[in-house]
Amino acid sequence: MARPLVAIRLRSLRNEVDLTGKALAEQLGWAPSKLSRIELGKQRPSYQDIRDWVQICGGGSEEITDELHRLSLADKPDATPSPPTNRLLGVSISDHTMTRLVNYAIREGYTVEEAVNHLLGLANRSDD
Repeated sequence: MARPLVAIRLRSLRNEVDLTGKALAEQLGWAPSKLSRIELGKQRPSYQDIRDWVQICGGGSEEITDELHRLSLADKPDATPSPPTNRLLGVSISDHTMTRLVNYAIREGYTVEEAVNHLLGLANRSDD
């Protein structure tokens, strides 16, 4: 089972500020196991969990928090199943590439879908 996008994005935020899982869990006042379950997609984070995570990792924007919360809600087990994480907008990509794409989206201020569309547009221009 592929990890939910919110889990990938949260881990990317932590990695960008060079925090270990243990260090971030300590700053959040959580057991390291809670942080691990969230990053592995085994536990859905609450809005408050996401907000605190984003603030500690230096991305304190409400916009980022809201986007991550929407991703979290989209990963509900009772929701209509969505395509696997490695099939985004009809493009098949590896987990490694997905992680790089998510990091790119965060760095450039895109949603993941916008980043895919932007990169596909660049690829199509180079094919001309």
